[in-house]
Amino acid sequence: DSLETLPETDPVLQKKLNAMFPNLHESYSVALLDITPGKKTRYACRQETRGFQPGSVGKLAILSGLFAELQRIYPYSFEKRQELLKTKFVRAGRWAISDSHTVPFFDTETLQLVKRTVKEDDVFSLYEWADHMVSVSNNGAASVLWREVLLMRQFGSAYPDLTEEQASQFFKSLPKSTLSVMANEAVNEPLLKLGISKEEW
Repeated sequence: DSLETLPETDPVLQKKLNAMFPNLHESYSVALLDITPGKKTRYACRQETRGFQPGSVGKLAILSGLFAELQRIYPYSFEKRQELLKTKFVRAGRWAISDSHTVPFFDTETLQLVKRTVKEDDVFSLYEWADHMVSVSNNGAASVLWREVLLMRQFGSAYPDLTEEQASQFFKSLPKSTLSVMANEAVNEPLLKLGISKEEW
């Protein structure tokens, strides 16, 4: 009923959490809060106060921007937001190249999994771009997703049907200074609404 203080560690949950770590690197830090509806809140942790350099924290800001724009397009339907993430496919273009982090490509016919860097002509759904950005920390995927967040912000309800040509024309016609302001607002505003100040960010 409150997050002002965390509950004492739950012995059963703590044991299960610790059981995951014999084969994982000791540097992992985890704080786990189980808030399953209808059950008592449980807490477990491991090196929960250890500090880390937040190298990819910017990707979380892009993710916040994505969720904020999805809500703006579909304010009353979580299902439509999910559907857009699954059905909107976008090409990488020059936004996604020059990243050494590989992403998975799975061939459903041959059942072959290949991992390689992203090329300009690669096409993924918004869900897949988000996964590449978060799960393997692909910077190119973050650029693509940030691009799409800006397009969502600009085109709103027209975004789902936006073509690559229309998107390219928009970026060509936009002054760089305007694009810079827009890009910063798209990722900063959701954080400010969450109570994260500019100084903290």
